[in-house]
Amino acid sequence: GWYRDSLFHRVATTRETDSMTVELEWTRDGRVRLRMLAPAEDSIQMSGAPGEELSLAGITLVPRPWREEMPRTVEVRVLPFGVALQRMEASIEPERTRREANVVALRYDHEDPGVARGVVEALSRGFVRLRAELFRRESGETVDSLRTVARDTRAELTAAEDAVVQLQRDVRLIAPEVQSEVFVERYGEILGELEEARLELRAIENLIDRVAAADDPASAWTELAAFPRFLEHQSVGLFLNRLTDLAARRTELATRRTQENREMRVLSRQIQDLDASLHSMATGYRAALREQIDGLEAKIAEMDATMASMPADAVELARRQREVEGLSRVLVETELRLRQEEIREALTFANVQVVDPPALRHRPVWPRKKLGAAVGLLLAGGLGLLGMVVRDRADQTVRREGQVREVLSVPVLAALVRGKRGVALSDPERRVLLKAADRGGSPGAPICIAGVGAGDDAEAVARSLAGQGEPGDGSPGAGTVREVTVLSRLVSPGDAEDLSDGRPTILVTAFARTALDELARAGARAREAGSALAGVVVVCRRDREREEVWS
Repeated sequence: GWYRDSLFHRVATTRETDSMTVELEWTRDGRVRLRMLAPAEDSIQMSGAPGEELSLAGITLVPRPWREEMPRTVEVRVLPFGVALQRMEASIEPERTRREANVVALRYDHEDPGVARGVVEALSRGFVRLRAELFRRESGETVDSLRTVARDTRAELTAAEDAVVQLQRDVRLIAPEVQSEVFVERYGEILGELEEARLELRAIENLIDRVAAADDPASAWTELAAFPRFLEHQSVGLFLNRLTDLAARRTELATRRTQENREMRVLSRQIQDLDASLHSMATGYRAALREQIDGLEAKIAEMDATMASMPADAVELARRQREVEGLSRVLVETELRLRQEEIREALTFANVQVVDPPALRHRPVWPRKKLGAAVGLLLAGGLGLLGMVVRDRADQTVRREGQVREVLSVPVLAALVRGKRGVALSDPERRVLLKAADRGGSPGAPICIAGVGAGDDAEAVARSLAGQGEPGDGSPGAGTVREVTVLSRLVSPGDAEDLSDGRPTILVTAFARTALDELARAGARAREAGSALAGVVVVCRRDREREEVWS
């Protein structure tokens, strides 16, 4: 058929154009005549050549030349912008995952391909323009918000840094760890000096007391030279040497002179002068030691007070430093984000673009065969796996050795495959069953084979086990013939009467056919009758089932 783009080069109206109907006629002389049909018929008309622009009451048409089979007369109906938009919205099908998504699929169905393509192109341009404007607005709002956050954070950081500086000035704490180590070392040194001064004070006081009580001051003052302070002064040594010499001369002279002798009096006066000098030096040293001790004690008290407040000050300083560090990180990240947003805003990068241009549906775009096949295979595999899991969880029959242990607390002694001739035990399997029976009951005692959902298989196992004891295999009582009884079923109490003598029982079950609750009831009946369960034999139909038993 003939549609708009096959008849016109261009059709255009304005948003102010009212509803109207016009007629376009291609005359025989090769011209085109345009006249209005509604609202006022034949009120306005005009003509022109094909390819020329014809404008009438707000509508502009550029007709194409007439061609074979092309209609001579065409009616063009114009709708107001609001009415056309309302009707068009009902035919537009947008697909968008969420409101903020930047990927939108647009679809518009119309019998005119040019109209369909034009509508989608116009919608795409409008959406891109709208989203770009929203992006610029949101980016500007983000920049303003980040600037506010950066300004507030910078002010908080400045206040926090000032608080840290003021705290360090108040408590005189710069590097807590280093200062604490040095402080403790200094505290120990001062404490050692204090103890040393106290010891010297006690020693000098004792010396002064001994000198006062001694008859011979010369011998008593000799200890004064041992003090570290007096070791540095040679005058003390000279005084002591002089005093010792005078005391020796007086002692020597006393044997030949009386106390009234002039030489004796001179020696005694010299000894008294030296004694007074040494006493003055000792008392002065004692006073100096007392002043030193008072100063050291005051220093220790001050350091004790400082040490008492140091942990709290260090904790407070660390807290404020952490606050400064946290604000610094926040400020750096905020300023980095601000720079990114400013660059983004300056570049005015539109985050919405036309990914695929509008395309007419001349061929199906969905479903995609390869993708559909892949998705189908994945779904089929997933459903199959889910079905296997559900079947395995819902299956309550004997399948694995762990199920038997969980239900009866006994092991699976053998997993037999039923062949064409039935079920038969190999030599290793017979020995395993006989040893298990001897462990469960008295060595050599009769054995009971009970079928649980596998009566015929139980009889076959019993026949295979009855005459198959190997001498010398380590099983006490296992001879060439072993008494074996068979119970085709073990469900009711009456079925377990043959077990009252305490003989060991081996249960025979069928793979995937014997229910676990049936197996549990059979085991309970055997134990109630006084029999000891030796184990379970599982009869399978194929090797794969036997492998599953031991899996």
